[in-house]
Amino acid sequence: MKDMENTTSNSYQMTFYNIQPISYSLKIMKLIHSSSIKKSIPDNYVDSDEPLWLRNFKNIGNSYQSFISIKANLLQLDILKDSLNNKAFYINNSICLVDIINEQETNVVLLYDYLTHCFNLLYKITILTDKDNIDEIIQINNKQQEKYNLYNVIRKLMVRETNDSIVSEWAKVIENNTIITVKEIITEIFKINELNEQDVFIQTNTGNITNFATKLDGGQPSKDIVEKMLNLNHIAERLDYNSKPIILKDGTVYSFNGRFHTIILQKQSDQNRFLPIQFQMQYLWMYTTKMYQLMDIVNRELTKNNSIRLIKNLNKMIDNIILKVQYLSLFHSNFKRALESDYINVYLKIEKFWNIDDTLNGTTEYISHFKDYLSRNYLRHTERSNSRQNRILYLISMLQFISLIGVWSSYISLTDSNSFDGQYLITIFGNKENLIRFNIYLPLIFFFFIVVLLFSGFVQKRKF
Repeated sequence: MKDMENTTSNSYQMTFYNIQPISYSLKIMKLIHSSSIKKSIPDNYVDSDEPLWLRNFKNIGNSYQSFISIKANLLQLDILKDSLNNKAFYINNSICLVDIINEQETNVVLLYDYLTHCFNLLYKITILTDKDNIDEIIQINNKQQEKYNLYNVIRKLMVRETNDSIVSEWAKVIENNTIITVKEIITEIFKINELNEQDVFIQTNTGNITNFATKLDGGQPSKDIVEKMLNLNHIAERLDYNSKPIILKDGTVYSFNGRFHTIILQKQSDQNRFLPIQFQMQYLWMYTTKMYQLMDIVNRELTKNNSIRLIKNLNKMIDNIILKVQYLSLFHSNFKRALESDYINVYLKIEKFWNIDDTLNGTTEYISHFKDYLSRNYLRHTERSNSRQNRILYLISMLQFISLIGVWSSYISLTDSNSFDGQYLITIFGNKENLIRFNIYLPLIFFFFIVVLLFSGFVQKRKF
């Protein structure tokens, strides 16, 4: 292994970052988005030793304040060395990376955003090589070697393309330790009794590789080296992006594509300047994709079961989703402000390839419209419920009037002039004729009210 003390003026450093989101099952996604936006994480999981780029962006740009580095014991260098000695991870079937890995600049970090409850793995693998060897590492001699080129091997080392694909034992151990840690944290935060194996996982074919390449003497990499790296990136891509590299004033070459990106720096420290852009693009792409999947499933549920109980539950969840997405929009606006000149020179030029801004705005607008739809749907359910209650009350009123017949029969028996009560009622009304008139008009009045109720009930029924 080499370290920084052994580098020479002709040395090149290539630092590969892989950003990989942690996924949840639908059950966990619903639970998370039905909870309050902020849940405190136990202190014993917080790692105060944050990555330098994250610490700088928090202090200088006043952004990423909700991101926390998690203790998870992920690096496992010995297992990494064993994996690199496996011929499946040889560059061009012949070059083993184990002797040119820079251990001090190789790391794996688990990041958590406590406002969106999202976890992300951030792999960092650094290669040190001299001018003579870099040509051999980045060249492609024939068509058969394309899938064993440097970029594809680095990705294969960390990313499982399909369930049957080869991935390194190192990545398997990291994945296992990450899932255990994430399960422990969300179990404690959300008070879940038991999590299944499928509730927390790393989805296949997720991982975005960025190569930060630097000539360590601070000089300009040769035109040949730059062209070979860009060509390597182009060949490794699954789709042809035809993206034109951005050339900054200081000579930095910024090539943003699909699964692979190449940034050739003039200063090694500029990694901390450009890595937040790479992370932000992947983070927002992942989050908006998950929101689309969640809303798609919610739409299907609502189509199958349009009950008022489901709508009540969804209303609460959608309120929390709106709050999270609105926060994400505010967070993204603050992020762009913190980029300063890189917003114009870099971000605006690469954002169009992934359409991040429009996707975020569209997600926000759709969720808000969906909330309005739920509210209108709930109102219709409430109106139908009120209509049923009104009909029930109407029937009860009718029954009460009908019950008056029995009361009236008892009353008539009391008005018999031969009874004691009858004599008393005649005394109240003055004479027997007045009592008879009262007995005639009272049922007519009751009958009139019954007719009015029947008519109003019929009119109400026609309205609904």
